Amino acid sequence: MLVEFMDYKTEYFVQKKAFLDLTKYIHAFADLGHTTQFFIYSIKNNNSITFKKEIKINIKCQEMNLDIDFAKSIINMSTYSI
Repeated sequence: MLVEFMDYKTEYFVQKKAFLDLTKYIHAFADLGHTTQFFIYSIKNNNSITFKKEIKINIKCQEMNLDIDFAKSIINMSTYSI
């Protein structure tokens, strides 16, 4: 489950059941409550991650602030923690 991102509150992620799934080799997806985003990634040295700039998005509804912020930021993320 996604619990920390930008200035969004943890409760918002819990309410939306937001998550980022990196369990499939090179194919990742995120469900943020209003969209499902699909993208390709690679992990190097067990602590560096790179996301391709092409993201496919399935839109579920109109309220999408978190979804838009995540899509814009994911390609610039280079580290993560579990």
